[in-house]
Amino acid sequence: MVTPVGAVSTFLSKAALEAITTPFTVDLDGGIAFDSSGNFYLAEANSDSILRFDAGLTGTAWVPAASIQAVTNAIADLQGGIAFAPAP
Repeated sequence: MVTPVGAVSTFLSKAALEAITTPFTVDLDGGIAFDSSGNFYLAEANSDSILRFDAGLTGTAWVPAASIQAVTNAIADLQGGIAFAPAP
């Protein structure tokens, strides 16, 4: 995490991320996003799942690769990133 004044700190550790993605290692090429409730989302490239962490940093595989494949009928490849926009 980097604050507006440039102070750098660890938001989530690699161990915390890999606890959600086991047996995969973590690849952060997928992109990140925050929602208006302060939840943090990570499109994790190795597991091809979207991970969600609440404000207390409790994490879950919010959208697993199998769910993405079931909806799109294609193998998930989350290296492009994610974003959230307000609903109209």
